[in-house]
This record gives sequence, C-alpha cells and structure tokens, in this order.
Amino acid sequence: MISEIVEVSKLSLPVIAMASVFIAWQQYSANREKLRLDLYDRRFKIYDLVVHSIYNVQFGLGDYEGDEMTALYTAFNEAKFLLPDDIYKVVKKAEINTQVHREFLRRRERLEGMPENESELIKVQKAIEELEPKLDSLRDELTEAFSRVLKIKKF
Repeated sequence: MISEIVEVSKLSLPVIAMASVFIAWQQYSANREKLRLDLYDRRFKIYDLVVHSIYNVQFGLGDYEGDEMTALYTAFNEAKFLLPDDIYKVVKKAEINTQVHREFLRRRERLEGMPENESELIKVQKAIEELEPKLDSLRDELTEAFSRVLKIKKF
C-alpha cells in the first residue's frame, strides 16, 4: 500500500511542476500584455494632448487652464522617456511651434485696439497666417509618427 502511494506521488510531482510552469507562463504573458496596454495608454495620452494643443492654438479654442497646461507640459516631458527619439523630435517640434503660435496670438491680442501699433499688428497677423499651414502639416506628421507606436496588433 505504501509503495503504491510512493509511486503515485512520484508521478504527480512532474504533473504539478508542469502545471506550475504553465500558470507562471500565463501570468508572465498577462503581465506583458498589461504593460503593453499601459504603455499604449500613456503614449496615446501624449498624442491626444499634443494634437489638442495644436487645435487649441490653431482654432482659438480658448487658452489652457492651470491643470490643462500642467497636463500638457507633463505630456511633453513624458514623451522624452516613453517614445523613440524620432517621434520625440516631432513632439518637440510641436511643442515649440505651439508655443510660438500661442505667443503670437497673445501679442496680437495686446496690440488690437491700439492704432499706434497697427504696423506691428499687421506683422504679427502675417506671422500667425504663415504658421497655420505648418501646424496643419505638423498635425499630420504627428499622426504618422505615432501610428508606428500606437498599433495594437493582437486585437
């Protein structure tokens, strides 16, 4: 009787070991997928905030509130660490162009209604109009660059 129990226990050990390996592999795979999805979420948030900032300055959707501006700058900072260098360069270019455009809009707002600054206002308006096509192409460039890291192939 005892010898039969020993024989059964010898056979059950490899089965238990295989089950443990299978469970460990499943947990590893699930955690890896969760990491991919978390990275996707963080990258998409960066993309969404950067594109929204372009729309914001381009179409005058209003200035950012304190929390929105903080989220935007956080996204710009996270981009350096969460994105490949070539995509980060496009994000950095978007950051610079939106800041320049936003500054021109502020300058135009200050100059409006002052007849003595009419020539300066014309220059600022011309600069704003010249930046508009750059922002359009930049938005397309961002979408194309991010499409490489925002594709989920398994779903």
